[in-house]
Amino acid sequence: MYTARIDRFDITLSSCEVLRVNLQNDPFHGPDAVCYNGKYQHEYILEYLNYYHKTMERLRQPYFNHVILNVAHEDSGRRIQTIDANLADYVKEMSHQQNTITIMYADHGNSYGDFIAKTEEGRIEMFNPMLFMIVPQKVSKMLGSRKMAALRANQDRLVSMLDLHYMVRSLIPQNKNPRVDTKNKKYGVHPYGLFNRIADDRTCKTIPRLQPNLCICQGFDSKVANNTNNAILAEFALGELNNLIQQQYKSSQSPRSGFGSCQRLVATRFDNVRENHQEDNVVITKMDLYIPNHLNHEESEEIFYVIIESSVDKENGMSLLSYERTSKYGHYKKCSDNSVNVNLCVCSLGQRNHKARGAEKYVKQPMPVFGHDNTVKEIHNKCLYFLERQNNAGGVVEVANICQDVKYTVVFNMEVSHMLVSRTLPTKEDILPGEIKFLIAMVQTRTHLDWKWTYKASFSWENI
Repeated sequence: MYTARIDRFDITLSSCEVLRVNLQNDPFHGPDAVCYNGKYQHEYILEYLNYYHKTMERLRQPYFNHVILNVAHEDSGRRIQTIDANLADYVKEMSHQQNTITIMYADHGNSYGDFIAKTEEGRIEMFNPMLFMIVPQKVSKMLGSRKMAALRANQDRLVSMLDLHYMVRSLIPQNKNPRVDTKNKKYGVHPYGLFNRIADDRTCKTIPRLQPNLCICQGFDSKVANNTNNAILAEFALGELNNLIQQQYKSSQSPRSGFGSCQRLVATRFDNVRENHQEDNVVITKMDLYIPNHLNHEESEEIFYVIIESSVDKENGMSLLSYERTSKYGHYKKCSDNSVNVNLCVCSLGQRNHKARGAEKYVKQPMPVFGHDNTVKEIHNKCLYFLERQNNAGGVVEVANICQDVKYTVVFNMEVSHMLVSRTLPTKEDILPGEIKFLIAMVQTRTHLDWKWTYKASFSWENI
C-alpha cells in the first residue's frame, strides 16, 4: 500500500462479505442484482462516498478518492438498471460540493449482447468509453477561465487516460511545477493534461493505447479483403489461442495436458479485417474469428476479436498482440476448467469433465480450419504426428502427441523462399501427452513471386 501511495481501503473490503452472502466470488457475469440487508451494494458505496466528501469538506482537508463500481459487468443488462436512481442522486449531490471535482469514466464501453458482437458501431463504442466531469461553479472560478476553456475544447478532442492523469496530478498542492515523465514525452502530453488544449490534429499514433483497441479516427485503419494472406494470419491467431488454452489447463495441477472441458477452438471463417501500416514495415491486422458452437445444441458462433502484428524485418514475423471475446461467454463458467480463463472457453454446459482430452480425435478425425483440410503425417510410432494446412498464400504446421505415456521433444527447422515466418528458427518444443501444439505459420511476402517452404524435424522421447 505504501509503494502504491494508498492511504486506506475504507469500504473496499466490505465487498468480500457482500459477495459471500450473494454466493459469488466476483461481480462479473451475474447475478442480476447484488444486495445486502435489503439494499444494493452500490448504495452503500455511494452513501459512504457522500459521507466522506462532506466530512473532508467540513475539516477543510484535501483528498483524492478512486472508486470502481462493477454494476455493469453482467450479461443480461438488468443489473445496470438498478443504479440509475442512486447514481443520479450522487451526481446531484456532487454538483453542490463546491470544493470538489468529480470525474466519472469507464474503462471500456458496452461489451455485452449482439450489438457489440455483430456491428462495427458496437465495437467502436466498446473501445471508446465515456468520460465526464462535474465542475461546480466555485471550482470553475478557482481553476480560471483558461483551464475551463481548455476543458470545454477538449470535449471534442482525442484524449487518453494519460491526459487525465496529468490533469489530476497538477491539482496536488505540493506539485508546484508539474512535469511530464520522460517515458511519456513521446505521447505529446502536457504537464497540466486536460487543463491544456489538446491539438485538434492529434491521431491514435500519438496516444498510448492498450491492446485490443479500435481507433475512433476516420481512416486510421483500412478495411481489407478476406484474402488468403489474411487467412494465414487468422490461422496463426487461432493457433496461439489454442496453445494458450492448453498452457492454462496444465498449469493448475500435474500431470495434466491437452484439452480439458474447454475445447480446442476450430474456426470456420474470419471477417471484418482491418490493417494499419506503421513504421519499420510493421503491419497491425485486426479481425474477427468465428468458431461454431456444436456442443450445446445451438446454431451459434463464438466470436474472438484478435490483433496480430506482422513484420518482414523480424525473425519472429508474427505475434498475437491481444484478443477479446466479443460473444457472450459468462455462462461457460459453469463448465470451464478452473485454470482456464473463461473468456477462452467453449465447453458443454451439460457436463463438466476435468479429464484431459487427448489429441487423438483431432488427428484421426481432423476438422477443416477456415475451409482448409489437414494433411496428417505420422512421424513416430503412431504417437507423434504433424498436421499441415495450406492455401495459395502459405501454410501452417501443428504437432500432436496422441499417446498418454510418452513425452516428445521436437526440434523444428525450415527453409523458406519469399515467405514471412511466425517465429524464430530453429525452435525446440516439448510435446506432452495429449497435446496438439501450433508450431508455425508461413505467408508469402510478395504476391508476384513464387514461394516455397520445406521443413525438417528431429525428436527425442521419454516414457513417463
